Amino acid sequence: MNAISNGIQLTEKQLQQIKIASMNVMVILSLFILMAICNEAFAVTSGDGADDFKDVYTRITAWTTGVMGKTISVGMVLIGIIMGMVRQSLVAFVIGIGAALGLNYTPTLIDNVFAATLPL
Repeated sequence: MNAISNGIQLTEKQLQQIKIASMNVMVILSLFILMAICNEAFAVTSGDGADDFKDVYTRITAWTTGVMGKTISVGMVLIGIIMGMVRQSLVAFVIGIGAALGLNYTPTLIDNVFAATLPL
């Protein structure tokens, strides 16, 4: 039995069920956020549909490379520093920096991959 700070006793099975329920809530919230972001792209538009997702891609790229993306990146680095101090390891710090760099440079990398041409 584990004790929670307010004195309620929970078994390991109950704790596991709480963890699973919280993960399910996170998945559902993530799906709702994804649907909200893609709502504009799925709206009925005229034309051949070639640029349906262009506005969504532009918005997400602006978010990740703009102030919001930099703020999230700094948060990732700070969480990595804190987790590194808690675990007394530099691995969490390196993962935080890697995630921040990935968030910031992924749109540029994707643009370069899809715009690349092979020499003939």
